[in-house]
Amino acid sequence: MLKQHALPALTPSVWTAFWERYQQEMTHIDLFSEIRHHLSLLKDHYELGIITNGPAERQSEKALQLDLHHWFKRANMVISDEVGLKKPDARIFTYFNRMLNLQANEVVYIGDNFLTDMVGAKQAGWHAFWFNHRQLELPNQDYIPDQTVETPEELAELLQAMSVTTY
Repeated sequence: MLKQHALPALTPSVWTAFWERYQQEMTHIDLFSEIRHHLSLLKDHYELGIITNGPAERQSEKALQLDLHHWFKRANMVISDEVGLKKPDARIFTYFNRMLNLQANEVVYIGDNFLTDMVGAKQAGWHAFWFNHRQLELPNQDYIPDQTVETPEELAELLQAMSVTTY
C-alpha cells in the first residue's frame, strides 16, 4: 500500500503565500532566447497574433513582461476575459479568424498546452503545432498536431522554416 502525503489545506494564508510566489515568479518570465530572432523574421512575412486564456489585466502584464509588443499588435491579441470565450472552445479561434479576416486554412497556431491549444485549434480547422517542451505524452485524443517540437531549438527551426514557407 502506498503512503499518501496530506496536502496542506487551502486556507487563506496558503492561498496568499501561493499568490505572492506567483506574482514574484511572474517578474522572471521570459521568452526562450532562440525564439526572439525568429519572431522578427516571421513578423516580416506574416500577421502575428495571440490567443490567451485569463484575466485581461494579467495577460496584458505577461505580454509586456515578455516584450511581445515588438512582434504582436495589441489589436491581434485575443484575451478570453475580453471576448467571453475560452480555449479550447473553437469559437475563440473563429473569432480570431473574423477579427483578422482570415480563413481557417490560412492560420498556423503554435501552442504548448495540448488540451487548450491543439484541441481548440484543430476543432477550428487550423494548422496546429505543439510546442511540447514539457515532454508530455500525447493524450489519447481525436486531434493530432500537424507538427510536434520538444525543444526551443526545434521550435526555432520550425519558425525559421515558416519564415520562408507559405501555408
